[in-house]
Amino acid sequence: MDFSCDPIKCLICSNKFPYSNGYFVSHLKKEHNMSLRDYVVKYDYNNDENKIPKCQCGYCNEPVPFWRGKFLEGQKLRKHQNHKWQKEQYIKKYGISKCYCGNNITTFNRGKPIKHCDKCVKDKKIYLDNTGIFKKGVLSGREGMLKKYGVDSYSKLDHVRKQYSKRMKENNPMSNLDIAKKAGNTQKLRIQSGEIVPYGGIKRKNAILKAKETKRKRYKNGCFDNEKMKKAIFEKYGVEHISQLEENRKKSSERMIAYNSDWKNHYNTKKYKNTSLYYQSSYEYEFLELCEDNGILHRIKNGNFYNYLNEDRGCGIRHITDFYLDDKFEIEIKSSYILKKQGGIQKVFAKKRAVEESGKRYIFILDKDYLEFLSLI
Repeated sequence: MDFSCDPIKCLICSNKFPYSNGYFVSHLKKEHNMSLRDYVVKYDYNNDENKIPKCQCGYCNEPVPFWRGKFLEGQKLRKHQNHKWQKEQYIKKYGISKCYCGNNITTFNRGKPIKHCDKCVKDKKIYLDNTGIFKKGVLSGREGMLKKYGVDSYSKLDHVRKQYSKRMKENNPMSNLDIAKKAGNTQKLRIQSGEIVPYGGIKRKNAILKAKETKRKRYKNGCFDNEKMKKAIFEKYGVEHISQLEENRKKSSERMIAYNSDWKNHYNTKKYKNTSLYYQSSYEYEFLELCEDNGILHRIKNGNFYNYLNEDRGCGIRHITDFYLDDKFEIEIKSSYILKKQGGIQKVFAKKRAVEESGKRYIFILDKDYLEFLSLI
């Protein structure tokens, strides 16, 4: 069952519940005396419990956990992830395993017994031969390798290194120039033709020095002038960055959909009614409804990008606010749950410092507390 930001239609009474499954869950309990799990089982699995995905622990036939409107297929029940519980179930199902020496194996790793008893492991009476099978011996690991071959790793033997090198050449299709040409303008061919120079080459060093000299001549501070670029774009298009243009936003969205087939599972941005405003959560949708009811929706715009200050770079490089009002107030909307999940109040303070550095005021709305915002309008 899809519980995205799209409206949810109740298959029992045909009522619709927009933008949050919370309203829908409450409706099921009050009007139909049914839990969300029972509803999903009835309409997604034809009321057949046997069709529900089962726990993957290997010892039971219980249904997998149910979370946020769906069964977590391929998962284990939380209690069945406990290694002590898995050890008990393994012994019940298969009995106590035996070592080749006849002793019981009492040590388990992640719910399964190791291959040998503690005594054999402690006395180093086992070693791993080239076939991957443990056998009785005197030394194991690096000590055995040093005594037998004079090296501490099998991969350091000359004949093994030659075998590895041969297999790598045979299995690398790009070593064949015909295949490399068909594949396109590869790095190897570009270096061979002189189109590019690998790092460390004298040509590349000269190119870097030339680029620095050009920047010193072209720009006042010796590097690219971001403020000059912002000013030029604003004079021509009315925005600070071309990514804020409606045409470019639309193209970016189309590319994201084209190259990410599962984008709906991770990206829930929607357009608010017949406006150019975008929202992601039910909290942001309710905020836009509040603005519309108060007749100020035309004063609300989509948020802007801001770079974190140097002392706050632990939070990231830049962030985007949700909305802004009258080009003076940047607005961020969160629930307590999302706030905790995204880094807590310290990250909010970092965003506030970044916004106020540009001369604007930062308004933070937590859990639909609109008191400060309403005082501004």
